[in-house]
Amino acid sequence: MRFSIRLKLIAFTFCVVLLVGGGISLYGIYQGRQFIFTAFEKEARKVTALISESVMDELYFLDIRGLRRRLGSARVNPDISYTYVTDLDGLVLSDGSGGNPLRDEKLTDAFSRAMLHAEDWISRIEGETLKVGGPVYAPDSTRIGYLQVGFSLALVSQTFRSTTQTSLSITLICLGIGGLLAVILSTSFTRPILALVEASKEIGAGKLHTSISLNRSDELGMLADSINRMAANLRRNLETLTALREIDQAILSTLELHSVLDVLLEKIDLFLPYSAATVRLVNKENGILEPAACRNLNAEEWKAERWRAGRGPASVTLDSRAPLFIRNVQTDPRIKDQDFPRKYGLVSYLGIPLVVQDEVLGVISFYTKEEREFSSEEVEFLVTLAGQAALAIHHAQIYEEMRELASELSVANKMKSEFLSVISHEFRTPLTVIMGFTETIQSGGLGEINPAQEKALQRIMSHSSDLLAMISSVMEATKIEAGAAKVERHEVSLKMFLDHLKSAFDLPRDKGLNVIWDYPPNLPLLKTDGGKLRHILQNLIHNAVKFTEKGRVTILARHFPEARAVEFKISDTGIGIPQSELPFIFDMFRQVDSSESRDHGGVGLGLYIVKKFTELLGGRVEVESEPAKGTTFTLTLPCES
Repeated sequence: MRFSIRLKLIAFTFCVVLLVGGGISLYGIYQGRQFIFTAFEKEARKVTALISESVMDELYFLDIRGLRRRLGSARVNPDISYTYVTDLDGLVLSDGSGGNPLRDEKLTDAFSRAMLHAEDWISRIEGETLKVGGPVYAPDSTRIGYLQVGFSLALVSQTFRSTTQTSLSITLICLGIGGLLAVILSTSFTRPILALVEASKEIGAGKLHTSISLNRSDELGMLADSINRMAANLRRNLETLTALREIDQAILSTLELHSVLDVLLEKIDLFLPYSAATVRLVNKENGILEPAACRNLNAEEWKAERWRAGRGPASVTLDSRAPLFIRNVQTDPRIKDQDFPRKYGLVSYLGIPLVVQDEVLGVISFYTKEEREFSSEEVEFLVTLAGQAALAIHHAQIYEEMRELASELSVANKMKSEFLSVISHEFRTPLTVIMGFTETIQSGGLGEINPAQEKALQRIMSHSSDLLAMISSVMEATKIEAGAAKVERHEVSLKMFLDHLKSAFDLPRDKGLNVIWDYPPNLPLLKTDGGKLRHILQNLIHNAVKFTEKGRVTILARHFPEARAVEFKISDTGIGIPQSELPFIFDMFRQVDSSESRDHGGVGLGLYIVKKFTELLGGRVEVESEPAKGTTFTLTLPCES
């Protein structure tokens, strides 16, 4: 069960009153009881001493009848329950009664035994009786016996009960008053607290126009004022953020510079209804602050001011590189050209530089037609707005520059592609003719050749093949760059595909390599572009053989039905690739060794084409390598079957 703060406050106040009042009451009762008993005991000792003096003579002379008479007279006191006089051994001589029934009886209770050893009066409460006893001395201070008197506590208890009842009554009255005060106090506190809670809930729910009215000068009143100020600040901040967000969305909705400026000034005019606003931008070529856009002004007349550069308030703002407030631009001595503001009745001015990465792009200016101050909140808002505007303007300027640059680049790329295509085609035709005549000479079609000529012709054919491969790579890369590379998918039997690739493979005669083909006979049909897959694998196998002088090259293929993929691995034990080069080996024209003295030829397009063709086929290619230990390329293609 949850209790309200009012009930808790009442309970707390009541408990405090109960603890304090009850404590005081109990303490008073205890102290009263102690006082009553102490006073009664003191009086009882006095009475006992008087009785002792009255029986001294009779006890000294063992006048039992006189003792009985003296003790009987003492028992007239209603508080005395009994009296005993004993000899030095504790035998009762008289009990003050007529029959004296305890005569010669020895008192053996604990108090009596303690009394026989006491030097002065002792007392003890037992039940409802206060026992007082002690020695009786003769005039010469000789101990002649003992006197024990029992005093009834009935009257004391009655007095104590009476005082206790009075104390409890007072306590109950105090508790009642305390409870009433608790209700009154709790109400005076909980009502404003509940009002604060409700107001806080409404503010938390977004009702920022909520206001608390508490006519109090205490801390609760101060808290209410603080909450009201907080709500007002939140409301202003929300309005500011809303305005900034809408302006930000508006100016970022386009990258065209003039559109950005027009939208910016239009939105500012909605949120900040100043008389006029302008934007001037710095010309990067000559550094002049030129007019770019304005609001609520004659644009043609305003732009004519560009011939008076350095004379207006915007130029002063630009030079200061900080927000500038001018109470009256018509009379301020810093303004050299005052005709324009006088013509349009513009008086107060606030200019803020548009800064991006410490570069001043221009100045945004705000004018009013009456003298006024700009509050710190306004200035802060406008500085934030200027920062957003500067960023949008910066992006728009970059966009325009990039658009112009892209339009050079577009022509250059087209010319490059056309150039490479023409050059590759023109190179390929004579090269094919050269290789054809070389084959004719090798076959003896133009007469017999000697071994030296045969060796030379083999070198011509080898280098011609390399050159033809380079030209083919350039043509393929040109198609890829131009977006002309298309995928023609058809079903490919991987087993037959690899068999043909293996049978067509020709290991160079000068290589002492062991080439291992590892693939199972039950490979699936793969719907892909067989030509591009052959180009990928041939390039990877060619590279493995090219960079491995001795050892082995392994071509492995596996089908993974659960992953719906086919994987090819081409591994070698060659020179390997440094780790620093691995992230770049698929880049165009990238070679691990690009020096003129390198041992292996090529233009660095093979792996670039491998990666691009793999991506066209929907797969991926990965590489693992370690210098002097070899390289492994892994090609993974999707497989629906």
